[in-house]
Amino acid sequence: MGAELLSAYAELHLHTNYSLLDGASHPEELIERARELGYRSLAITDHDNLFGAMVFARLCKEASIQPITGVELTLADDEHCLGQRHHLTLLAANRRGYGNLCPWSAWRTGWISASRTSANAGAETPACRWPGWPGTAPAWSA
Repeated sequence: MGAELLSAYAELHLHTNYSLLDGASHPEELIERARELGYRSLAITDHDNLFGAMVFARLCKEASIQPITGVELTLADDEHCLGQRHHLTLLAANRRGYGNLCPWSAWRTGWISASRTSANAGAETPACRWPGWPGTAPAWSA
């Protein structure tokens, strides 16, 4: 593959060691390798969290690589889906996009649940409720 073509390539589905029990590579190692290969941009899409996003962005900036922040959400992981897991990878195009990813990540990791707000007191499945919108996931900001 030519250097020009490779520099135009961007890995958009990448798990780091912040993808618990899945990713093994540290962001520093991944960014160093991307720099060696001449990448101009690189995405991080850890499972259900943005824990490494700030470290990733800082390290990319130091390496003159454009960071693309994303997350791979687990959409189904319950008895209704017969034990199957379905994933959706979301990428942020800008700060507003990152702001939209944050509540999804917080909702998926359990940081936000009905048990933390009075809006859904008594909800049957607290981890599946979003404050202000009973029975729904976070809404995108327009």
